[in-house]
Amino acid sequence: MNEFVPSSSDKSSGLRRWEFQEDEVDLIIRLHRLLGNRWSLIAGRIPGRTANDIKNYWNSCLSKKGGAQGRWPGRST
Repeated sequence: MNEFVPSSSDKSSGLRRWEFQEDEVDLIIRLHRLLGNRWSLIAGRIPGRTANDIKNYWNSCLSKKGGAQGRWPGRST
């Protein structure tokens, strides 16, 4: 019963809020490494994404995979 209903802007762009392109994910990882959990600053550099979109994606997808560890050798968390 916990179903996401895309808004009209999601339908017109063809990109759903929970789908991130690979270049967006790479940018999120780089900016998170630089800025930490400053989601609004990260979102300001990714058009069409809100701070909440990015925070939710980070907490649900990236942090469970070790965040940037696999992509940034030598990074310790």
